[in-house]
Amino acid sequence: MYNTDFHVKYHDIEAALLVNFQKMMEKKIAIASGTYVEVPKVKKTKKVLKYVEQCATCVNCATCSKNRSNTSKHNKDKGNATINEAFLCKEITAAAASIISAPIIVEPIVVTGNEKKEKEKKEKKETKKAKKIREDAEALAKAAAEKKLLEDEKKLLEEKAKAEKKLLEDEYYSDSDDSDDEDLEYTLEDVQIICDKLYRDELLSVFNVSSTEDERMDAGLKASIERLIDNKDFRDFMDDVKLQLIDFENFVGNPAEMENMKRNSEYLIFITMFSQKLFYLTHICLCQLFTVNEIDPELLLKVKEKILYLFKS
Repeated sequence: MYNTDFHVKYHDIEAALLVNFQKMMEKKIAIASGTYVEVPKVKKTKKVLKYVEQCATCVNCATCSKNRSNTSKHNKDKGNATINEAFLCKEITAAAASIISAPIIVEPIVVTGNEKKEKEKKEKKETKKAKKIREDAEALAKAAAEKKLLEDEKKLLEEKAKAEKKLLEDEYYSDSDDSDDEDLEYTLEDVQIICDKLYRDELLSVFNVSSTEDERMDAGLKASIERLIDNKDFRDFMDDVKLQLIDFENFVGNPAEMENMKRNSEYLIFITMFSQKLFYLTHICLCQLFTVNEIDPELLLKVKEKILYLFKS
């Protein structure tokens, strides 16, 4: 009967619209007074993203891998980019390149006197053919190690370029979305109309109806209120709120009139709890009550403070 899976968003949307409206008004006032300073934005285009793609190509190609200082010249000769563009490529990948080009420190091997003599004796016994085979094997091993190092280097730089590209794309679309929100102008009346409509739609949604005239709406409200009253913590909450709203000790009237005043105060509290000003909190209370059969005391305290503020303001 009550949709506990529904997420009420109208209050959060209203808060975001009001914050943006305040920024918009501050900007207008600053422009009118001549104190507004336009903050330049970096224009992110596909051309900038192209530079990042060139990083993986120009830095890892056969010519540039031999001498990284030739990156700008190589790009210019190939016609892929100007010297400035190549410089930008080099700057973007500087961090990765510095890691790859860092010197490799090899610990020296300490050879004792006996080991040195044994090695010299063994070398003398080797034939020229065996020595040639050994040297070829060492050369192949060295070439394989260099190839592996270049492959690892290329892989790291490609990953770096992809990361830089994704970062630029994220910033580009994020800034575009932000600028669209800032340029959209609206009034406080617009905010009120939008949020009133959202509140009504979401109130209907939690009771799974499409109109307030639906009988299920009344049944749902009645069941929700009864569930609240059945909870001891909520009854204590109601008594506390009523005492702070009405001075029953100094009430002038007969017992029947006092009882009628208590019922009316409860009625007003429930109306307030399901109003636009408070329903976003009431919904959380009901969700907790219908799912775990209790309400967070801190949440009840927040509801009480909001009700008292609304009645006394």
